[in-house]
Amino acid sequence: PGQEIVWRQGMVRRVVSEPIGADTYHVFAVDERFFNTYNMEITAGQVFSQTFIPSDAVVINESAARSLGFLKAEDAIGEEIYVEIDGYNKARISGVIKDYHQLSLRNNFQPQIFFYRTATWSYFTAKIAGQNLPDEINILKTEFAKAFPDNPFNYFFLDRYFDAQYHE
Repeated sequence: PGQEIVWRQGMVRRVVSEPIGADTYHVFAVDERFFNTYNMEITAGQVFSQTFIPSDAVVINESAARSLGFLKAEDAIGEEIYVEIDGYNKARISGVIKDYHQLSLRNNFQPQIFFYRTATWSYFTAKIAGQNLPDEINILKTEFAKAFPDNPFNYFFLDRYFDAQYHE
């Protein structure tokens, strides 16, 4: 959250329907901790977790469910959609999450599709207690340096990132 999802895909549709529209869906790679870390509300089905990582599954948000023609979130569970992800053109919907603002509250909800990937190329999220920020950040920096010795450690706080969107 807080940054635009740049991977977009058009012509996503249900397997049982004919192509009728050109809605654009925002496609996002996440790991098994994403939904829990960001406290995403599950409205139907299940999201990726330590014990649930099917290779052909996607999670969608309520806006995507409506765009795909489902009257209720529950109706989407188990349905197949055409969507191009990692060379595959079909995926089965395993869960629906409540719409949330990926960007500022000024922006409308976007139809989103989430697929599982163990590692992404963008950001790592760390949820910290905030009791002793300098020590917690140093721990993160040390662990990051072990995993990525040739890469710089840069960080930001999500709440400040969100706040900056309202001062543009």
